[in-house]
Amino acid sequence: MVTDGDTPNWSELVTDILSLVFKHLSFTDFARAKTVCSSWYFASKSSSPRKNHTPWLILYEDTHWLMFNSEEEKFYRTQNLGRFAECRGVATCGSWVLVFDKEINFYIINPFTPELIRLPPLEYSNSGTKFERPGNYIFHLLFDDFRINSVVVGNSVLWVDEKTKDYLVVWSYKEACHPGPYIYYCRKREQEWFEIPASTCGKLIGCLDMAYKDEKLYIHTYNGSIRILDFSLGDLPRQIDNHPFSHRPFVTEFPNRRTGMRLTTFGDVVMIQWVTVTHKRIPFQIYKMSSKRETKESFPVLGWGDDAAYWERVHSFEDEESLVWDLSVTLPTKGVSGIKKNSIYFCHTSYSSIREVAAYEIPTHKITAYEIPKQDIEPIRHRGILIGEARWFIPCFGAGE
Repeated sequence: MVTDGDTPNWSELVTDILSLVFKHLSFTDFARAKTVCSSWYFASKSSSPRKNHTPWLILYEDTHWLMFNSEEEKFYRTQNLGRFAECRGVATCGSWVLVFDKEINFYIINPFTPELIRLPPLEYSNSGTKFERPGNYIFHLLFDDFRINSVVVGNSVLWVDEKTKDYLVVWSYKEACHPGPYIYYCRKREQEWFEIPASTCGKLIGCLDMAYKDEKLYIHTYNGSIRILDFSLGDLPRQIDNHPFSHRPFVTEFPNRRTGMRLTTFGDVVMIQWVTVTHKRIPFQIYKMSSKRETKESFPVLGWGDDAAYWERVHSFEDEESLVWDLSVTLPTKGVSGIKKNSIYFCHTSYSSIREVAAYEIPTHKITAYEIPKQDIEPIRHRGILIGEARWFIPCFGAGE
Protein backbone atom coordinates (compact mmCIF):
# COMPACT_ATOMS: atom_id res chain seq x y z
CA MET A 1 0.00 0.00 0.00
CA VAL A 2 1.26 3.49 -0.86
CA THR A 3 1.06 6.20 1.83
CA ASP A 4 1.69 9.92 1.62
CA GLY A 5 5.29 10.62 0.79
CA ASP A 6 5.98 7.07 -0.39
CA THR A 7 7.23 6.42 -3.91
CA PRO A 8 4.85 4.03 -5.73
CA ASN A 9 6.36 0.71 -6.73
CA TRP A 10 5.20 0.36 -10.30
CA SER A 11 6.55 -3.18 -10.51
CA GLU A 12 3.83 -4.30 -8.09
CA LEU A 13 0.93 -3.37 -10.34
CA VAL A 14 -1.43 -6.32 -10.75
CA THR A 15 -1.39 -8.15 -14.07
CA ASP A 16 -4.95 -7.13 -15.02
CA ILE A 17 -4.07 -3.44 -14.75
CA LEU A 18 -0.88 -3.91 -16.73
CA SER A 19 -2.82 -5.73 -19.45
CA LEU A 20 -5.25 -2.81 -19.71
CA VAL A 21 -2.31 -0.43 -20.10
CA PHE A 22 -0.42 -2.60 -22.58
CA LYS A 23 -3.30 -2.93 -25.04
CA HIS A 24 -3.33 0.84 -25.55
CA LEU A 25 0.40 1.12 -26.22
CA SER A 26 1.99 1.58 -29.62
CA PHE A 27 4.37 -1.02 -31.03
CA THR A 28 7.50 0.77 -29.78
CA ASP A 29 6.02 1.75 -26.39
CA PHE A 30 5.00 -1.86 -25.81
CA ALA A 31 8.55 -2.99 -26.62
CA ARG A 32 9.92 -0.48 -24.10
CA ALA A 33 7.39 -1.43 -21.41
CA LYS A 34 8.49 -5.07 -21.56
CA THR A 35 11.98 -4.06 -20.46
CA VAL A 36 10.95 -2.07 -17.36
CA CYS A 37 11.17 -4.99 -14.93
CA SER A 38 10.60 -8.73 -14.74
CA SER A 39 6.97 -8.45 -13.59
CA TRP A 40 6.12 -6.19 -16.54
CA TYR A 41 7.91 -8.57 -18.89
CA PHE A 42 5.93 -11.60 -17.68
CA ALA A 43 2.68 -9.60 -17.84
CA SER A 44 3.47 -8.72 -21.45
CA LYS A 45 3.58 -12.41 -22.36
CA SER A 46 -0.20 -12.60 -21.97
CA SER A 47 -0.85 -9.17 -23.47
CA SER A 48 -0.54 -7.49 -26.84
CA PRO A 49 -0.41 -3.86 -27.96
CA ARG A 50 -2.94 -2.31 -30.27
CA LYS A 51 -2.47 -3.54 -33.83
CA ASN A 52 0.23 -1.56 -35.57
CA HIS A 53 -0.52 0.06 -38.93
CA THR A 54 2.37 2.53 -38.97
CA PRO A 55 4.87 1.75 -41.78
CA TRP A 56 8.52 1.24 -40.93
CA LEU A 57 11.45 1.15 -43.35
CA ILE A 58 14.27 -1.42 -43.42
CA LEU A 59 17.68 -0.12 -44.48
CA TYR A 60 20.68 -2.38 -44.95
CA GLU A 61 24.12 -2.13 -43.36
CA ASP A 62 27.02 -4.56 -43.40
CA THR A 63 26.31 -6.32 -40.12
CA HIS A 64 23.01 -4.76 -39.00
CA TRP A 65 19.74 -3.51 -40.37
CA LEU A 66 18.44 -0.05 -39.62
CA MET A 67 14.69 0.26 -39.05
CA PHE A 68 13.15 3.70 -39.46
CA ASN A 69 9.89 4.40 -37.60
CA SER A 70 7.95 6.90 -39.72
CA GLU A 71 5.77 7.93 -36.76
CA GLU A 72 8.69 8.84 -34.49
CA GLU A 73 11.07 9.63 -37.38
CA LYS A 74 13.66 7.66 -35.45
CA PHE A 75 16.14 4.88 -36.24
CA TYR A 76 16.44 1.53 -34.45
CA ARG A 77 19.39 -0.77 -35.10
CA THR A 78 19.01 -4.55 -34.96
CA GLN A 79 21.37 -6.92 -33.24
CA ASN A 80 24.38 -8.06 -35.22
CA LEU A 81 22.91 -10.23 -37.96
CA GLY A 82 26.28 -11.45 -39.21
CA ARG A 83 26.22 -12.80 -42.76
CA PHE A 84 22.42 -12.56 -42.84
CA ALA A 85 22.72 -8.77 -42.94
CA GLU A 86 23.94 -9.19 -46.54
CA CYS A 87 20.75 -10.98 -47.57
CA ARG A 88 18.29 -9.31 -49.90
CA GLY A 89 14.79 -8.72 -48.59
CA VAL A 90 12.04 -9.47 -51.13
CA ALA A 91 8.80 -9.70 -49.08
CA THR A 92 7.46 -9.05 -45.58
CA CYS A 93 4.59 -10.18 -43.37
CA GLY A 94 4.25 -8.41 -40.03
CA SER A 95 7.71 -8.36 -38.48
CA TRP A 96 8.91 -11.23 -40.68
CA VAL A 97 11.13 -10.60 -43.72
CA LEU A 98 11.73 -13.07 -46.56
CA VAL A 99 15.39 -12.84 -47.63
CA PHE A 100 17.88 -14.77 -49.74
CA ASP A 101 21.68 -14.79 -49.69
CA LYS A 102 24.24 -14.77 -52.50
CA GLU A 103 23.79 -18.51 -53.04
CA ILE A 104 19.98 -18.13 -53.32
CA ASN A 105 19.28 -19.80 -49.99
CA PHE A 106 15.99 -18.49 -48.61
CA TYR A 107 15.33 -17.53 -44.98
CA ILE A 108 12.57 -15.86 -43.00
CA ILE A 109 13.98 -13.45 -40.40
CA ASN A 110 12.37 -11.52 -37.58
CA PRO A 111 14.82 -8.62 -37.09
CA PHE A 112 13.34 -7.71 -33.69
CA THR A 113 13.98 -11.05 -31.97
CA PRO A 114 15.95 -12.09 -34.19
CA GLU A 115 14.38 -15.45 -35.00
CA LEU A 116 15.43 -17.34 -38.12
CA ILE A 117 13.51 -19.88 -40.23
CA ARG A 118 15.60 -21.75 -42.78
CA LEU A 119 13.72 -22.71 -45.92
CA PRO A 120 14.60 -25.85 -47.88
CA PRO A 121 17.28 -25.56 -50.59
CA LEU A 122 16.15 -25.13 -54.18
CA GLU A 123 17.20 -28.70 -54.97
CA TYR A 124 14.29 -29.89 -52.79
CA SER A 125 11.83 -29.40 -55.63
CA ASN A 126 9.17 -31.49 -57.35
CA SER A 127 9.82 -29.87 -60.73
CA GLY A 128 12.99 -31.78 -61.53
CA THR A 129 14.69 -28.52 -62.50
CA LYS A 130 18.40 -28.30 -61.71
CA PHE A 131 19.87 -25.12 -60.27
CA GLU A 132 23.39 -23.80 -60.70
CA ARG A 133 24.30 -21.10 -58.20
CA PRO A 134 27.48 -19.07 -58.87
CA GLY A 135 27.12 -17.09 -55.64
CA ASN A 136 26.37 -13.51 -56.72
CA TYR A 137 22.60 -13.30 -56.09
CA ILE A 138 21.81 -14.97 -59.42
CA PHE A 139 21.31 -18.58 -60.53
CA HIS A 140 21.10 -20.63 -63.72
CA LEU A 141 18.26 -23.00 -64.59
CA LEU A 142 19.26 -26.31 -66.21
CA PHE A 143 16.72 -28.33 -68.16
CA ASP A 144 17.18 -31.52 -70.21
CA ASP A 145 17.83 -29.79 -73.53
CA PHE A 146 18.55 -26.13 -72.67
CA ARG A 147 19.56 -23.76 -69.89
CA ILE A 148 18.62 -20.25 -68.78
CA ASN A 149 21.47 -18.11 -67.46
CA SER A 150 21.61 -15.15 -65.08
CA VAL A 151 18.20 -15.60 -63.51
CA VAL A 152 17.21 -13.46 -60.50
CA VAL A 153 14.43 -13.70 -57.94
CA GLY A 154 11.42 -11.68 -59.09
CA ASN A 155 8.05 -11.11 -57.45
CA SER A 156 7.56 -12.67 -54.01
CA VAL A 157 4.95 -12.92 -51.28
CA LEU A 158 5.23 -14.08 -47.67
CA TRP A 159 2.60 -15.13 -45.17
CA VAL A 160 3.41 -16.16 -41.58
CA ASP A 161 1.00 -17.18 -38.82
CA GLU A 162 2.23 -15.30 -35.74
CA LYS A 163 0.93 -18.00 -33.35
CA THR A 164 1.87 -21.28 -35.05
CA LYS A 165 4.72 -19.99 -37.25
CA ASP A 166 3.16 -21.71 -40.24
CA TYR A 167 4.27 -19.99 -43.41
CA LEU A 168 3.76 -19.76 -47.15
CA VAL A 169 6.49 -18.46 -49.46
CA VAL A 170 5.85 -17.84 -53.16
CA TRP A 171 8.33 -16.42 -55.67
CA SER A 172 8.88 -16.14 -59.40
CA TYR A 173 12.03 -15.37 -61.35
CA LYS A 174 13.17 -12.80 -63.89
CA GLU A 175 15.43 -13.42 -66.83
CA ALA A 176 17.29 -10.42 -68.34
CA CYS A 177 14.77 -8.01 -66.79
CA HIS A 178 11.84 -10.01 -68.18
CA PRO A 179 9.51 -12.01 -65.91
CA GLY A 180 9.83 -15.77 -66.23
CA PRO A 181 7.03 -18.32 -66.60
CA TYR A 182 7.84 -20.33 -63.46
CA ILE A 183 6.42 -19.77 -59.97
CA TYR A 184 7.50 -21.75 -56.90
CA TYR A 185 5.96 -22.08 -53.46
CA CYS A 186 6.84 -23.72 -50.15
CA ARG A 187 4.84 -24.34 -46.98
CA LYS A 188 6.06 -25.33 -43.54
CA ARG A 189 4.33 -28.71 -43.48
CA GLU A 190 5.89 -29.86 -46.76
CA GLN A 191 9.48 -28.57 -46.55
CA GLU A 192 9.77 -28.75 -50.32
CA TRP A 193 9.49 -26.35 -53.25
CA PHE A 194 6.58 -26.93 -55.61
CA GLU A 195 6.15 -25.46 -59.06
CA ILE A 196 2.83 -23.80 -59.88
CA PRO A 197 1.91 -25.03 -63.37
CA ALA A 198 0.28 -22.93 -66.04
CA SER A 199 -3.51 -22.78 -66.04
CA THR A 200 -5.49 -25.57 -67.67
CA CYS A 201 -6.57 -23.25 -70.49
CA GLY A 202 -2.91 -22.52 -71.24
CA LYS A 203 -3.45 -18.75 -71.43
CA LEU A 204 -2.79 -17.71 -67.83
CA ILE A 205 0.96 -18.11 -67.66
CA GLY A 206 3.82 -16.15 -66.17
CA CYS A 207 3.83 -13.59 -63.41
CA LEU A 208 4.01 -9.81 -63.79
CA ASP A 209 3.05 -9.34 -60.14
CA MET A 210 1.41 -11.22 -57.26
CA ALA A 211 -0.49 -10.52 -54.06
CA TYR A 212 -1.82 -12.68 -51.21
CA LYS A 213 -4.86 -12.31 -48.96
CA ASP A 214 -7.19 -14.69 -47.10
CA GLU A 215 -5.32 -17.81 -48.29
CA LYS A 216 -5.69 -16.78 -51.93
CA LEU A 217 -2.83 -15.97 -54.28
CA TYR A 218 -3.55 -13.41 -57.01
CA ILE A 219 -1.25 -13.52 -60.05
CA HIS A 220 -1.15 -10.85 -62.76
CA THR A 221 -0.28 -12.91 -65.85
CA TYR A 222 1.42 -12.10 -69.15
CA ASN A 223 -1.78 -11.29 -71.05
CA GLY A 224 -3.02 -8.94 -68.30
CA SER A 225 -5.54 -11.39 -66.84
CA ILE A 226 -5.66 -12.16 -63.13
CA ARG A 227 -5.30 -15.73 -61.93
CA ILE A 228 -6.45 -16.73 -58.42
CA LEU A 229 -5.23 -19.83 -56.56
CA ASP A 230 -6.88 -21.00 -53.32
CA PHE A 231 -4.41 -22.45 -50.81
CA SER A 232 -7.04 -23.33 -48.18
CA LEU A 233 -8.35 -26.49 -49.84
CA GLY A 234 -6.28 -29.66 -49.62
CA ASP A 235 -2.59 -30.13 -50.28
CA LEU A 236 -2.46 -28.50 -53.71
CA PRO A 237 -3.65 -24.97 -54.52
CA ARG A 238 -6.91 -24.97 -56.49
CA GLN A 239 -7.44 -22.53 -59.33
CA ILE A 240 -10.60 -20.42 -59.07
CA ASP A 241 -12.04 -20.00 -62.55
CA ASN A 242 -15.25 -18.06 -61.96
CA HIS A 243 -14.23 -14.79 -60.36
CA PRO A 244 -14.92 -11.18 -61.41
CA PHE A 245 -11.49 -10.70 -62.99
CA SER A 246 -11.13 -14.01 -64.83
CA HIS A 247 -11.87 -12.58 -68.31
CA ARG A 248 -11.04 -8.93 -67.73
CA PRO A 249 -7.37 -8.33 -68.49
CA PHE A 250 -5.66 -5.10 -67.55
CA VAL A 251 -4.00 -4.00 -70.78
CA THR A 252 -3.10 -0.36 -71.44
CA GLU A 253 -1.33 1.66 -74.07
CA PHE A 254 1.45 2.72 -71.69
CA PRO A 255 4.06 -0.08 -71.80
CA ASN A 256 6.71 2.21 -70.31
CA ARG A 257 4.89 2.32 -67.00
CA ARG A 258 5.58 -0.18 -64.28
CA THR A 259 2.31 -1.83 -63.21
CA GLY A 260 1.64 -3.26 -59.78
CA MET A 261 -1.35 -5.30 -58.62
CA ARG A 262 -2.57 -4.76 -55.05
CA LEU A 263 -5.62 -5.72 -52.99
CA THR A 264 -7.81 -3.59 -50.73
CA THR A 265 -8.91 -4.72 -47.28
CA PHE A 266 -12.32 -5.42 -48.86
CA GLY A 267 -10.76 -7.85 -51.36
CA ASP A 268 -10.98 -5.63 -54.45
CA VAL A 269 -8.14 -5.66 -56.98
CA VAL A 270 -6.49 -2.35 -57.83
CA MET A 271 -3.96 -1.89 -60.61
CA ILE A 272 -1.40 0.85 -60.06
CA GLN A 273 0.79 2.29 -62.79
CA TRP A 274 4.04 3.86 -61.67
CA VAL A 275 5.34 6.50 -64.08
CA THR A 276 9.08 5.93 -63.98
CA VAL A 277 9.92 9.34 -65.46
CA THR A 278 10.86 11.18 -62.29
CA HIS A 279 9.91 14.69 -63.45
CA LYS A 280 6.25 13.72 -63.83
CA ARG A 281 4.00 15.48 -61.33
CA ILE A 282 1.68 12.49 -61.03
CA PRO A 283 3.88 9.40 -60.56
CA PHE A 284 1.00 6.98 -59.82
CA GLN A 285 -2.29 6.22 -61.54
CA ILE A 286 -4.80 3.87 -59.87
CA TYR A 287 -7.41 1.76 -61.66
CA LYS A 288 -10.29 -0.38 -60.38
CA MET A 289 -12.77 -2.60 -62.18
CA SER A 290 -16.00 -0.75 -62.99
CA SER A 291 -19.16 -1.64 -64.90
CA LYS A 292 -19.80 1.98 -65.85
CA ARG A 293 -19.70 3.17 -69.42
CA GLU A 294 -16.48 4.52 -70.87
CA THR A 295 -15.20 7.87 -69.59
CA LYS A 296 -12.11 9.89 -70.33
CA GLU A 297 -10.27 8.01 -67.61
CA SER A 298 -11.34 4.45 -68.34
CA PHE A 299 -10.73 1.89 -71.03
CA PRO A 300 -12.76 -1.20 -72.01
CA VAL A 301 -11.80 -4.80 -71.50
CA LEU A 302 -11.01 -6.31 -74.89
CA GLY A 303 -13.48 -8.77 -76.32
CA TRP A 304 -16.55 -7.62 -74.38
CA GLY A 305 -19.79 -6.23 -75.81
CA ASP A 306 -22.24 -3.62 -74.55
CA ASP A 307 -21.97 -4.98 -70.99
CA ALA A 308 -18.20 -4.62 -71.00
CA ALA A 309 -16.49 -3.89 -67.72
CA TYR A 310 -13.99 -1.07 -67.66
CA TRP A 311 -10.87 -0.46 -65.69
CA GLU A 312 -11.63 3.00 -64.38
CA ARG A 313 -9.10 5.40 -62.96
CA VAL A 314 -9.86 6.41 -59.36
CA HIS A 315 -8.43 9.24 -57.27
CA SER A 316 -8.69 7.76 -53.79
CA PHE A 317 -8.81 4.49 -51.90
CA GLU A 318 -12.00 3.34 -50.23
CA ASP A 319 -12.62 4.06 -46.55
CA GLU A 320 -9.59 6.38 -46.22
CA GLU A 321 -7.05 3.61 -46.78
CA SER A 322 -3.44 3.95 -47.93
CA LEU A 323 -0.95 1.72 -49.68
CA VAL A 324 2.57 0.70 -48.77
CA TRP A 325 4.03 -0.30 -52.14
CA ASP A 326 5.98 -3.28 -50.76
CA LEU A 327 2.84 -4.87 -49.25
CA SER A 328 0.03 -6.77 -50.97
CA VAL A 329 -2.92 -5.16 -49.19
CA THR A 330 -3.94 -1.58 -48.42
CA LEU A 331 -3.93 -0.31 -44.82
CA PRO A 332 -6.54 1.47 -42.71
CA THR A 333 -5.60 4.98 -41.57
CA LYS A 334 -8.40 5.98 -39.20
CA GLY A 335 -6.88 6.59 -35.77
CA VAL A 336 -3.40 5.60 -37.00
CA SER A 337 -0.40 7.87 -36.47
CA GLY A 338 2.46 8.07 -38.93
CA ILE A 339 0.43 7.28 -42.05
CA LYS A 340 -1.81 9.53 -44.13
CA LYS A 341 -5.01 8.50 -45.85
CA ASN A 342 -5.06 8.13 -49.64
CA SER A 343 -1.27 7.99 -49.85
CA ILE A 344 1.24 5.61 -51.43
CA TYR A 345 4.49 4.97 -49.55
CA PHE A 346 7.29 3.96 -51.88
CA CYS A 347 11.03 4.06 -52.46
CA HIS A 348 12.90 4.11 -55.77
CA THR A 349 15.06 1.08 -56.45
CA SER A 350 16.92 2.34 -59.49
CA TYR A 351 19.12 4.77 -57.60
CA SER A 352 21.19 4.57 -54.42
CA SER A 353 19.93 7.83 -52.91
CA ILE A 354 17.91 7.27 -49.76
CA ARG A 355 16.28 10.68 -50.31
CA GLU A 356 13.97 9.00 -52.83
CA VAL A 357 12.04 7.33 -50.03
CA ALA A 358 8.72 9.19 -50.08
CA ALA A 359 4.95 9.29 -49.64
CA TYR A 360 2.64 10.37 -52.46
CA GLU A 361 -0.74 11.94 -51.60
CA ILE A 362 -3.20 10.88 -54.31
CA PRO A 363 -5.77 13.74 -54.20
CA THR A 364 -3.21 16.58 -54.10
CA HIS A 365 -0.34 14.85 -55.99
CA LYS A 366 1.98 16.09 -53.24
CA ILE A 367 5.18 14.09 -52.68
CA THR A 368 6.72 14.15 -49.21
CA ALA A 369 10.29 12.89 -49.13
CA TYR A 370 11.75 11.36 -45.99
CA GLU A 371 15.00 13.20 -45.38
CA ILE A 372 17.23 10.48 -43.96
CA PRO A 373 20.81 11.80 -43.73
CA LYS A 374 23.34 9.45 -45.30
CA GLN A 375 25.82 10.16 -42.52
CA ASP A 376 23.50 8.23 -40.18
CA ILE A 377 23.99 5.10 -42.27
CA GLU A 378 27.19 3.10 -42.29
CA PRO A 379 28.37 2.44 -45.86
CA ILE A 380 27.72 -0.99 -47.31
CA ARG A 381 30.96 -2.63 -48.38
CA HIS A 382 29.66 -5.67 -50.20
CA ARG A 383 28.44 -5.24 -53.75
CA GLY A 384 24.97 -5.94 -55.09
CA ILE A 385 22.81 -4.14 -52.52
CA LEU A 386 21.74 -0.52 -52.92
CA ILE A 387 20.30 1.82 -50.32
CA GLY A 388 17.42 2.17 -52.74
CA GLU A 389 16.46 -1.43 -51.99
CA ALA A 390 15.01 -0.34 -48.66
CA ARG A 391 11.62 -1.89 -47.95
CA TRP A 392 8.52 -0.67 -46.14
CA PHE A 393 6.91 -3.10 -43.69
CA ILE A 394 4.36 -3.14 -40.84
CA PRO A 395 5.95 -4.73 -37.74
CA CYS A 396 3.86 -6.48 -35.11
CA PHE A 397 4.30 -8.70 -32.08
CA GLY A 398 3.45 -12.39 -32.19
CA ALA A 399 1.80 -14.32 -29.41
CA GLY A 400 3.91 -14.33 -26.27
CA GLU A 401 6.73 -12.20 -27.66
